[in-house]
Amino acid sequence: MHPQQPWMMQINAENMQRDVEHHMRLRQARAAAHGNQNGLVSSLRRSIGLALIALGDRVQPPVRPAREYDPGVELELAR
Repeated sequence: MHPQQPWMMQINAENMQRDVEHHMRLRQARAAAHGNQNGLVSSLRRSIGLALIALGDRVQPPVRPAREYDPGVELELAR
């Protein structure tokens, strides 16, 4: 139910602002607690991923040349 009294609306706004500030402080604290998570395993995974991406450009299958258009093939398939 929406409060109708102006002083109740002010209290509601103050409570909402306090909640937002509290959640922002919690989010900042969690981010600071995690810190730098680039450990040995994550850096190794990232290096392997980058190497596979670089290698993927060279391991692509050969591109087949485009065939000439032959309307006879479509006629055979349509029969």
